[in-house]
Amino acid sequence: LALSFVSFLLLFSHEIKRVLSIFDIRPRWHPNVTEDLKDQQNELRQELSYAAESLSKKKEGALLVIQQRADLSDFLSGGVVIDSQVKASLIHAIFCHNGNDFHDGAVVIREGRIWQAKAFLPMPHSIKLSQQYGTRHLAAVGITDHTDAVVIVVSEERGTISIAYAGQLTEFYDRRSLESALEDHLI
Repeated sequence: LALSFVSFLLLFSHEIKRVLSIFDIRPRWHPNVTEDLKDQQNELRQELSYAAESLSKKKEGALLVIQQRADLSDFLSGGVVIDSQVKASLIHAIFCHNGNDFHDGAVVIREGRIWQAKAFLPMPHSIKLSQQYGTRHLAAVGITDHTDAVVIVVSEERGTISIAYAGQLTEFYDRRSLESALEDHLI
């Protein structure tokens, strides 16, 4: 019986981990929603929207992962801890091809701060995107297949901005619609 239970856990570990991460009930930032928290969330959405718009206009690819309830630690590899405020100018500096190697990988935002840069994400188990999407988009769908994270993707080739959430990818054409979508998806 014990061997059967362990075998079950090993065989279905991916699915079990995904279900547990989705039902994680820890509060995102603070248990009480205050005006300060609302201001912080609004500022976060604005900074991310400005960064995405700026990178999109210059056709600089980017991958911005926003951790929500589910802890992303088990799904990331290779990240460099930054621990900084979320500022559009910093995000732009990370993803611009100016001689640094931080533009490879993702910026991960945790509790309203840039936690890591150059983090690598899991790829989806099944590729359900058309050929027009690249590795960034696949990685965005991959992490949202596993967790409740919200991911902003800026395409280097097309300059488009997309959000991945719950394994689905949606394109946006302006900063305002992106900001509104972030308001809908972020907890």
